[in-house]
Amino acid sequence: MAYTLSREKSNGPLGPFGYANNPFNFHENWGNSPDDQRNTLNVTANYTWKFGLHGGLVYHYGSGANAYVTAGSSPTGLGAYTMNRTYCGVDATNSSCPTTRTVVYNDPRHNHLDSVSGFDITDQGQFYGRSIHHADINLAKDTRFWDHAKGIIQVEAFNVLNHTNYGSYNTVITSSTFGKPTASTDVLFYYARMLQFSARVEF
Repeated sequence: MAYTLSREKSNGPLGPFGYANNPFNFHENWGNSPDDQRNTLNVTANYTWKFGLHGGLVYHYGSGANAYVTAGSSPTGLGAYTMNRTYCGVDATNSSCPTTRTVVYNDPRHNHLDSVSGFDITDQGQFYGRSIHHADINLAKDTRFWDHAKGIIQVEAFNVLNHTNYGSYNTVITSSTFGKPTASTDVLFYYARMLQFSARVEF
C-alpha cells in the first residue's frame, strides 16, 4: 500500500517558448500546476490458494487533478501562443474591450480586475476534476503436466467496479458547459469494465 500527499505549482504548461498569460503582470502566471493531484492511493494484494489457484488485486485512487483553464478569445492579441486567461469582464477598463462584456460561467471568486492592464483575469489553478477509482482483479489456475511444464488459465477484470473516470473536461470559462467532462479519453486506464480470458503453457 502506498499513499502520497503532494502539491505542485508552476508558471503554466507552455514551457520555455510560451508567452505569459498576462504580459502586464507576470505574478499572475504563478499558480497550481495542471499536474497537481493532492492525494493518491495505490493498493496491491496477491493470494495463493490450494490446488494451484491464485489471484490478485490492484486498486488506484486519485483525488481530482487540476486542469488548466482558459478564457476563450484573447484581447491581448497573443492568440495560440498563450493559454489565455485574460478577458473583457464586468470590471475590465481597457479601451480595447467592447461595451458588451464577456459572459463567464466559472465561480466569480476566481476572476478579478488587473489594475495594470485594465483586463479581467481568471486564476490559473482554479479547476479540479473528479476523483478516480480504478480496480483490477485476476484469478488464475495452474495445472502442472510434468516437472518442467505447466498450463495456466486466467480471467482478468479491468475497472471491475465499472466506475466512470474522466481524463478531460471543458475548461473554457466562457463556455456554458464549463466544468463538464468532455470524454473518458482514449487511454485504456479510463475505459469501462472489461474482461479478458487467457491461457498459456510454460515450460
